[in-house]
Amino acid sequence: MHLQFELNTFGPFYMNIFLPMLLGLIRLIGLDIVVTVHSVIPQRSITKETVKDLAPKGVWIPPLLLTTFFTLLYSVIGKLSSVVIVHSRAIKRWLVVDYKLKIKKILVVPHGVDYTMPKVEQSALNLWSKQFHGKKVLLSFGVISPRKGIEYLLQALSHVVRCHHECILIISGRTPKYYMWYADQIKSLSKALGIQDKVFFLGPLKNKDVHALFSLADVIILPYAYAFSASGVLSLARQHNKFIISTCHEIIVEQVASWDKVILVPPKDPHSLAKAITNIVNYEFSRGKTSRSQNDSWTNVATETVKIYRSIIDPSYGRRK
Repeated sequence: MHLQFELNTFGPFYMNIFLPMLLGLIRLIGLDIVVTVHSVIPQRSITKETVKDLAPKGVWIPPLLLTTFFTLLYSVIGKLSSVVIVHSRAIKRWLVVDYKLKIKKILVVPHGVDYTMPKVEQSALNLWSKQFHGKKVLLSFGVISPRKGIEYLLQALSHVVRCHHECILIISGRTPKYYMWYADQIKSLSKALGIQDKVFFLGPLKNKDVHALFSLADVIILPYAYAFSASGVLSLARQHNKFIISTCHEIIVEQVASWDKVILVPPKDPHSLAKAITNIVNYEFSRGKTSRSQNDSWTNVATETVKIYRSIIDPSYGRRK
């Protein structure tokens, strides 16, 4: 059985305690387990800030207690899983060094990219093109959470629009109930900065509208305050052959290492973010096809994953090192 695990994505923080129980039950019925661990917080990053973002609102968890919990959690994952899949070498290193998992049990398979250009529904594209006609569209997409650093993007935008009135920012994605406070906070900030007429909070959208907005956008912006997992939004932006501005974190640097059309800026730095946005708005960069490595294509990801399954079923098949 193959399970996917990511902190605070498939439910609130307390849901994490059910994973060890689920793994134990699966083992009891005699099944082998593959777990893809999408995110890991290295111990040095378990700070008051990350605790505030992870814990339920109004609940304080001492960093030492959280470190102990993660150590137990990842230890159970390591012991009960046949293989642990991660999307980056950084996550593998954190699991081995910080949480003492066996290095041979952890395999790195990159986050997949669909290199076929998506079919954008013309009706959806026409709808959004009409609404944002004549605008430079900046798009920030994905689950709304404190780690996304949207407050820094809003501060950057307040500088950009002083010279570039044509710029607008679209923020789209679902907001989990336990992060509604953050969504309210960034909406209030847009008003406080006087840019509420430049920011469009669209919430969750249908796939046809997501692809239409990615097609329409001039640049995709991912201002992560911190990043402990590979980014699915980066892969989507790559599929659409878009310019990307992202904050510079170890996992992100690894994910985009072979990509072009990417500008990396320091995290929590509105001025650097504003400068990067202005650079793209001011100049007409080539809109030609992206040079596309196929190493992270979904076809290759699927092939590598099937090899892992086969190595569990038949150990003589030989597991990839």
